[in-house]
Amino acid sequence: MKNRNNYTKFSWLFLLLLVSYNCTFQNKTMNTATIKYVSLNIMTPIDVSCENFEKAFGKQVIIMNITDQKDVDYLLNSIKKLSLDDDIKSANIRIKIEINHDKTTDIICLGRFHIVHNGSFYKMNPKLMKFIKRKIEKK
Repeated sequence: MKNRNNYTKFSWLFLLLLVSYNCTFQNKTMNTATIKYVSLNIMTPIDVSCENFEKAFGKQVIIMNITDQKDVDYLLNSIKKLSLDDDIKSANIRIKIEINHDKTTDIICLGRFHIVHNGSFYKMNPKLMKFIKRKIEKK
């Protein structure tokens, strides 16, 4: 009878731990990123904006998902370090990145020489471009 009572206590404890772990895990949101890209060398008769990227390139767009939290954090930190470029009014986009974090979505678009984020133009961050090229090449 004593072993059965211990077994019952253990079963309830295990169930309680399982439920609490499940509740804790559900409250955390997973940050993810989606990289949509075409070759940087594709020529177009007009500049492709961030807004019409998918429409302009259609089936040529390659999509890659990133779920590694270190990679997503790197992208988010890179956005914070961008330097504004007030002299630029348009960019010819070849890479579009959607970063889902904290119930929001950040969209950054990269051309060969500039970055667009929230309608503002930024100078190219070579480390960010190198990171993205590495990810694309691994695919």
